[in-house]
Amino acid sequence: TGEVLEPVRGAAPVWPPDLAPLFTDMPVAVARTMPLQGDEPSVEEAAALTAASLAAARKTLYLEAQYLTADFVADALAAHLTAEEGPEIVVVITRRSHNFTERVAMGTPRDRVLRRLRAVDRFGRLLVAYPVVPGAQGADETDEAGDCEIEVHAKLVIVDDGFLRIGSSNLNNRSVALDTECDLAVEARTPEERRAILSLRDRLAAEHLGVAPEVLAEAAERDGLIAAIRRHMGGPRSLRVCEVPEEEGLLDPLVSSELLDPERPFGTG
Repeated sequence: TGEVLEPVRGAAPVWPPDLAPLFTDMPVAVARTMPLQGDEPSVEEAAALTAASLAAARKTLYLEAQYLTADFVADALAAHLTAEEGPEIVVVITRRSHNFTERVAMGTPRDRVLRRLRAVDRFGRLLVAYPVVPGAQGADETDEAGDCEIEVHAKLVIVDDGFLRIGSSNLNNRSVALDTECDLAVEARTPEERRAILSLRDRLAAEHLGVAPEVLAEAAERDGLIAAIRRHMGGPRSLRVCEVPEEEGLLDPLVSSELLDPERPFGTG
């Protein structure tokens, strides 16, 4: 709206005093998703922003996502992986769905997307992983290797050192076309802002791996992001490669993809 909101007099500050902001005094874009409501047209800004940002990647794509089923996302990632020169792609996701409905709606389609991406990754530029921490002995959520898997709830896209999108939009069909979502995005304009975006990426990956951010950042600058992550994998707090089972054939793809996670191409509201 362009309206400047003044702080409420006497209100306590919202920003934590001991947390230094990554960005100050810079434009922030708002991208929305709203379904068709009566005579009101649908709003599909978030999907358009995601599609454009994924296509623009040149060196690295770092994604954290709870779900990964949207075909337009898979198409963009596959196009990069099949090109002789393209960005490294790191995807941090939740490994396992926790109930039957979620497995049908998100798990099975997600596995099909990952199988497709791995099949076209001719140049080894894809890493899909899930985060773990040491599990408590005897705990139900601890697997046979002693890992406690972390459920990823982030919705984050970092493109090269120039673009950051964070918000509520998942990378599934419902979220980009049918649900109500709101994302924020920033685009770097200065070397300082570019360093801030890379710093956030490296801090997130380092947090998952249990290493210092500067250690990961130095390795990523020298050898590339995937090589840096792989070098520091294997500890009790770490990222594990997300293995995808072969197609089970137990469920009709139409059930999971069209009924529970329906696709409606954005821009057709």
